[in-house]
Amino acid sequence: MSVKAAIRRWVTAMFVALSAFPGAHGSDAPPVVILLVSYHRADWSNSVIAGVESVLGPGDEISVRPHDGGVLTYALRTEYMDTKWLEDDEYFGSLENIYRRKYADRQVVAVLAVDDHAYRFALTRDAFGRAPVFFCGVNDVRPELHGDRAAGVTESADWEPTLSLALRMFPDTRRIVLLEDDTATGMSNTAEFLANVAESAPSVEIVRSLGLSKTQTAALLASPDPHTVAIFNALWRDGSGNAISVQEQATLLRESRIPVFGRAQWMMGHGLLGGLCVIGEEQGAGAAELLLSYLRTAVLPSSVRESPNRFMFDDQVLRRFRVSSFPLPEGSIVLNRPEPFLKRYGRVLVPSVLVSSALGAVLVAMVLTQRRLRTAELTLRDSLAEKETLLREIHHRVKNNLQVMKSLFSLQRHESGQSVDQIFEAATSRLHAMALVHERLYRDGRFGSIDLREYAEDIVDEIARIYGAGPGDTDIHGPSLFIDIDHAVPVGLFLNEALTNAFKYGQTDKGGPARVSLSIVSSGPSVEIGVKDHGPGFELGGPAREGLGLTLMNAMADQLGGSLRYGRDDGFSVCLSFPLSRTTA
Repeated sequence: MSVKAAIRRWVTAMFVALSAFPGAHGSDAPPVVILLVSYHRADWSNSVIAGVESVLGPGDEISVRPHDGGVLTYALRTEYMDTKWLEDDEYFGSLENIYRRKYADRQVVAVLAVDDHAYRFALTRDAFGRAPVFFCGVNDVRPELHGDRAAGVTESADWEPTLSLALRMFPDTRRIVLLEDDTATGMSNTAEFLANVAESAPSVEIVRSLGLSKTQTAALLASPDPHTVAIFNALWRDGSGNAISVQEQATLLRESRIPVFGRAQWMMGHGLLGGLCVIGEEQGAGAAELLLSYLRTAVLPSSVRESPNRFMFDDQVLRRFRVSSFPLPEGSIVLNRPEPFLKRYGRVLVPSVLVSSALGAVLVAMVLTQRRLRTAELTLRDSLAEKETLLREIHHRVKNNLQVMKSLFSLQRHESGQSVDQIFEAATSRLHAMALVHERLYRDGRFGSIDLREYAEDIVDEIARIYGAGPGDTDIHGPSLFIDIDHAVPVGLFLNEALTNAFKYGQTDKGGPARVSLSIVSSGPSVEIGVKDHGPGFELGGPAREGLGLTLMNAMADQLGGSLRYGRDDGFSVCLSFPLSRTTA
């Protein structure tokens, strides 16, 4: 059984079934708007319906607010005529009877007709009474047919812009393969295309696919030829009358070895390179706007709008035929073009970068903190080690000082000719000289060395106080010079003994306190400390030579690795010299 016979039997059965039952809708049902689609559910029809819904809204109801207030509701019913497979008068008569019966008890207030078959059917058949018709996708608009009953949007079949673009994009073209069929729309479009070619490119050879089988048509497209392009018009059936589905048409275009141009938006993305296309969404939206205006005002617009065509291209096909760099017309729609990196991944990339930056900042902060903690730990360890070293040094110094004190008391015990008070006074003076070292260390914050001049000044002040001398009785001169702690105690004991002897034995014949001078000289590798008085002094060969003071001074000179030198020029003087290499500057 042929396809046409099967469809006729189905239409007849539907008509009989509808005739057997009365209308199911009551008289209070809302008025009806018919969306009459010439073809079946396919890309083109779906795109037009999407445009209609963009204006009227999705669903099967239309809510309208008239200018005089209130809300009117209309039922929207969609009918697919399926005329790509059958389009003779018998078929249209059957459809007319079905629709008349189907909507017999409903008020049809308007018909929105999609493409030529629906347009002519709504105007010439009595299926929907005298309802006004709003159309789109119509190639053959006939004002004498619709009079003042219709308004809509035409579908221009002007091939010249697409043909001109193809010849500019492929300037070596000498032959055009025309993909066509014998449907009413196809034949009409073919006639206009041939007229355009005859006018704008008369030297180009036209090879027509009319009458060819699908296999023969595929063979026309199978061989690459730099001098050939193809134009897609319509290809719903082949030369034997066999239907060609959208999927089969798409396969032909995708497998074509020559570029195929066309004006069918619904084939974009299916292998068509591009062309000036009729945009289904804009067709549907334009007709729906005219319908909506009528429903609001009850005034039929006397408007036939021109086809809102736009150039469309498929970037993947442009690249396949190596013409992606060709300058496209301004405002062109380009499908399958790779999105810019930031546009494609921006919503993910920007937050990711921000999060990564924040994590990076946290990581850097953690690393810096770790380094600071490590540095602080090392500093703390060094400080602790230094404190431990200082503590050991303190214990060592205390032990040495106690040992020195023990030795001093032992020597003092054997000293003869002195009272107990004198013994304790001498011991106290020596201990004070030792204590001044530690006081200086604490006061200056330098735990390894002291200033020799300041240390000497402290000892001079203390001993001068004991012997009743004033500031004018002492003279100290010399630079600031730092000596390490190991030498400060023996130097202090030397100064204590030398200054004690100077103040004790340096009084002049006139009476009163002695006048004492102290000098500090740094000369190359050694330090020289001199103490001088202006009194009569004493005999070095006498009993005083065997005194504890001179014994201590000699012992301290030996401990410092130095020597003592005495003088009797205008008084008595003693000078201690020791190596500077063991000092700390």
